[in-house]
Amino acid sequence: MVSLDRAQFGLLQQSIEVLQQQIARLGLNLIVERDFDKLVSVLTQGGVKVLNPTFDPSCNPIGKDDFWLNVTDEDGCTAACIAARIYETDDFNDLIAFGTLFHPRGMKAFVGDRAVEILPTQRHISGVVNYAGGLWVNPAWRKCGLALTLPYLSRSLAVRNLGADFSCGYHLRSLALSPLPVEVYGYVHQELSYRGFYPPAGGYEEMHLGYIDLGESLGRIETLPDHPQYPISMIPDPRIVVADPLLDQV
Repeated sequence: MVSLDRAQFGLLQQSIEVLQQQIARLGLNLIVERDFDKLVSVLTQGGVKVLNPTFDPSCNPIGKDDFWLNVTDEDGCTAACIAARIYETDDFNDLIAFGTLFHPRGMKAFVGDRAVEILPTQRHISGVVNYAGGLWVNPAWRKCGLALTLPYLSRSLAVRNLGADFSCGYHLRSLALSPLPVEVYGYVHQELSYRGFYPPAGGYEEMHLGYIDLGESLGRIETLPDHPQYPISMIPDPRIVVADPLLDQV
């Protein structure tokens, strides 16, 4: 688990405030949720066809520190969401290789007798790991920067409140080949990690793992004002007051 110095903690606090203000500027509300059945319902109703089983309570037990961010409009409808599951491990690649990331009884219970190849990441991912998924933005709210705001906000919360050493997330082949994981979600590394039968997709899939360590996360935050597509000032706007219920909830 990371130990933050005063400057690092201050930067995380600052990022959480300005990112919440970005959401408020859109006239949207931020809710921290623990009910992952509700997340599955939101994603299913939103038309998401390939659901990551790690975030589905019918496939995996949800931990006490796991949470998801629900951004809602004035009618209470979800405009965007992202989820975080927290693992403490000596090697995150073991969770993938043994299949326990996908199914509590392991890879055979997940894929049966189908062939799957797991490729270890070049970096050793260990400690407290924030595994992100379930990022979805309602079509009516796309092109507003929420696909950047939510991953950065979720990461900052996971580091500040839960001591995350690494943050990571799986991306299906079609998404991994786009600039989104690095240029918008903010991952620094992305590597092919899973190749073979993937039950949620109903066939062969190649999944890439995007990941970022603590120092890299802080570095990404510092570059937000210069982001080419969705620049975010790191100076909080005193005219927009946002409470921080997240400190007690996550």
